[in-house]
Amino acid sequence: MFLMRQYLVKTVQVVLLFTISFIVFSCKTDEFKIKDLTIKEDWTTPLISPMLKGKMDFKDFIYDWDDILQRLPGEKLTVLKFPSGLTRNIPTRIIFEPSAVIDSFYFLIKGDYELSKVEFKYIVSNASPFPLNFQMEFFDRYKPSNLGPAILPPPFEKGDFSRLVPAPVTTEHRLLLNDAQLKSFVEGDRIRITTWYDKTNYIDSRDTLRSDYPIDISVILIGEVKLVNK
Repeated sequence: MFLMRQYLVKTVQVVLLFTISFIVFSCKTDEFKIKDLTIKEDWTTPLISPMLKGKMDFKDFIYDWDDILQRLPGEKLTVLKFPSGLTRNIPTRIIFEPSAVIDSFYFLIKGDYELSKVEFKYIVSNASPFPLNFQMEFFDRYKPSNLGPAILPPPFEKGDFSRLVPAPVTTEHRLLLNDAQLKSFVEGDRIRITTWYDKTNYIDSRDTLRSDYPIDISVILIGEVKLVNK
């Protein structure tokens, strides 16, 4: 009898414990209401992402410097001097003419979300003797003639040539995209980058320039992602 009574007591304890646990769990589940979870319609979250980055040389932003160029009669020439000691004569004018490249570009925000605000942060270290312009245009590969509006920050400062050994100068710009620029960025899968140097008096006193003045470019995307209302 004693063993039977002890068994019944333990059985009652186990049943009671299970019942209490079930009630408590049920209360917490009902209180939390997982199935009713929603995201606020005005929900946004910040986003910071590297977008473009490259270590370039002065010559990389001169269009067709390595091709056989047609020279105009009597036009001024500039000597590009390479680290190996080799030189190349180029028409001075092409240093300041736009140079464009086109490449694929993808920046996707998946799911029921979209970029509601985008700002580009540019960091450029320029050791060349001329200010550098850096323009971007986004477009759909199937509509190449339909370029998005140009995204063009102010020029990036030239290097410091006031000292015996020229030094690079780092410039930072931030550019908030307008609605048309943002639309082309979100919908485009190709990018055209156009660069050119601004002419300064430095070119009038020099007939030889290094081909490898270093230029480092970094473009960082700073934006906000929001829930798409359906």
